[in-house]
Amino acid sequence: MAFEYRDSDGARLRVDNVNASTYYGNEPVVALLTEHRDGDDVPVVYVPLDRVEEVVAGIRDAARTASGQQPAAATCAHCKGTGADPEDEGDYDQGVHMYNPTTIGPCPECHGTGKDAPAVGQPAEAHTTDRAAVLDEAADAVAAYTGNPIDANAQMLRRMAEEARS
Repeated sequence: MAFEYRDSDGARLRVDNVNASTYYGNEPVVALLTEHRDGDDVPVVYVPLDRVEEVVAGIRDAARTASGQQPAAATCAHCKGTGADPEDEGDYDQGVHMYNPTTIGPCPECHGTGKDAPAVGQPAEAHTTDRAAVLDEAADAVAAYTGNPIDANAQMLRRMAEEARS
């Protein structure tokens, strides 16, 4: 499945899923491709699935800034907003002879949220969205840590995220 957007000048943004075997040997990613109106492609940006929300949040923050609103929150200085511990390389995977980025632990400073403090002046719906996103991210982290996608704690966090959305 792909998503495509064209601006009024004809430039295109395309978002595609990429088969795991074509990127780092085992990690599925999303590819972001831009194309100028004359058809020239620029390099593709590959986003690991665990970083997609970070990219989407960055786009939302840019949109808020463009509309004169405050960005979502200040990013954590330790992890630079990624939520991942910058000192943790992840577990070494003998099969592909590299560190597995999906096993990196949460940042010890922000506890994996990627944010320093709640933003001031956000619209009310942004707080709900941010809370739900944080709960979803926590559920994913618990499931990844335990290796059990139906872990009771992960399920509880997902229910809380759904409640935050409603």
